[in-house]
Amino acid sequence: MSKNNIAKIVKTIATVLLGNALYAVAVTFFVVPSQLVLGGFTGLSIAISHFVDINVSYAVLMFHLIAFVAGSIVLGRRFAVSTAASTFLYPLLLNLTERIACNIQLPLISYLPINALISALLIGISLGILTRSKTSTGGTEVIPLIIHQLTHKSVGKVLLLIDGVIMLLGLTYANPIKIVYGILIVVGYSAIVQLLNYTDEKLTEGNA
Repeated sequence: MSKNNIAKIVKTIATVLLGNALYAVAVTFFVVPSQLVLGGFTGLSIAISHFVDINVSYAVLMFHLIAFVAGSIVLGRRFAVSTAASTFLYPLLLNLTERIACNIQLPLISYLPINALISALLIGISLGILTRSKTSTGGTEVIPLIIHQLTHKSVGKVLLLIDGVIMLLGLTYANPIKIVYGILIVVGYSAIVQLLNYTDEKLTEGNA
């Protein structure tokens, strides 16, 4: 195996670890303590758990497995290899941060708007660096990657649409204020994903 191939593998592993860790930190230390509504498979699983007797973690894993199979078919071997770890890595890192959180007084910041801002930044950077590397947390961002591969639609815009629909489910059980901040989080991190992918496309065009 050449040094270039080894470097690519190491870079992919580091990207997957960093992306999933940032997402787990955002959820555990900022979203959950502030009782904010979230999009993605995590938000969808929470919503479903209010109406169906199912553990949230099981629902998340189920959605991740479905997305993994679909993504592997459309996006190919590289996606399958890099996302296989994320399918289980995100729940594992989430569990780790939850254990750490048990020894910390939460929320770290009591001011709701700041919690929402930090959540959007962390999740946006997480999903942005993962999608730029053609990987993911194994969550709903897999769907925009599949649609982008098939139609070249914007990853950020499709992600915003999907999460918007999931957020609407929050109207059935959550405090309206939390939903408003949740929507702002989705808009914020979708914009960051869009910006990071747009910048990456421009750099690619410039090097072509």
